[in-house]
Amino acid sequence: MTRRLLAAALLVFALSACGGTTVKKPPQPSAVETHWRSGIITWNASMLRAIDGISVIFSRPSSVRAIEGSERKTTLLLVRFENTLTGCAAAVHRLGDPPATLAAARHEALRACAALQQGAALIRLGVRQFQHGLGFDLLTRSSDALAAGQDSLRRVKLDLRPTG
Repeated sequence: MTRRLLAAALLVFALSACGGTTVKKPPQPSAVETHWRSGIITWNASMLRAIDGISVIFSRPSSVRAIEGSERKTTLLLVRFENTLTGCAAAVHRLGDPPATLAAARHEALRACAALQQGAALIRLGVRQFQHGLGFDLLTRSSDALAAGQDSLRRVKLDLRPTG
């Protein structure tokens, strides 16, 4: 009987050792982190739409002619995209302070904004320059600023990835 009791105790001990590993669930994000992550994803998409919209406008000869002739519909569309880029940093600031886990994403977002806002300003000035027959210099320079901003937007997405 003692042997049976000892064997049963050893069996219970062995079985408990086998099933003793637990799977840890990843920590759930806080409400602030969820809000901030969602907001920065929406912000990022709106900046990309504005960059893409500007790119499409300047890639179509008919749109370029419309800008040169101050055609209202195309001009308003371009201004809408410029305004989106001009409001870049304000949109990030409206999200509030990020949680520590997303501080790098905020820093990179504001870096993107500096380039995107510079690009928008160059486009505004460049369109006026173009409309007065003074060439494309500022519009050409705007593409460098927008490309730098777009690179930073990609890095923001990378900074949003969970670590660990």
